[in-house]
Amino acid sequence: EDPPITRDTCVTVLEKCKLDKWVMGQTKVFLKYYHVEQLSQLIARHHSSAVLIQKIAKGFVCRRRIKTRSEEMKRLVVLIQKIVRGWLVRRRLSEVRRNGIKSANIIQSFVRRWCTRVRISKDSDKHNSSAVVIQALVRGWLARLSVSRHRDIILNNV
Repeated sequence: EDPPITRDTCVTVLEKCKLDKWVMGQTKVFLKYYHVEQLSQLIARHHSSAVLIQKIAKGFVCRRRIKTRSEEMKRLVVLIQKIVRGWLVRRRLSEVRRNGIKSANIIQSFVRRWCTRVRISKDSDKHNSSAVVIQALVRGWLARLSVSRHRDIILNNV
């Protein structure tokens, strides 16, 4: 808000600027040559203060804007992560289901093979055990026969 442009306002400004030896006319203010330098220094000092205030205010506004944007970005990142993780889980589940059927078929075929081998080995054990008994009897008979022939030879030679 600008102050009203009156004679009293001009006097107040000149006094606050600590200027001396100035003269107020009807419509103009008459200054000495060195007043221009003093006013330039005051303007430069106030200008740098204004720039500093603007810099601080802009920084505050930017930090506040970045904070709200970063919170929004975090929320969006979490949403994207949730969607992608759900999609990955569904994709893995469909792969497991597809591969699970294949795996179940493979496991079933191995179990069937194993059961068949067990059944065959039990049958072969029966046959093997019978063969082993027969072989043992035949070997024993052959051994007794051999011993009796050797005994007869020895007894006949004596």
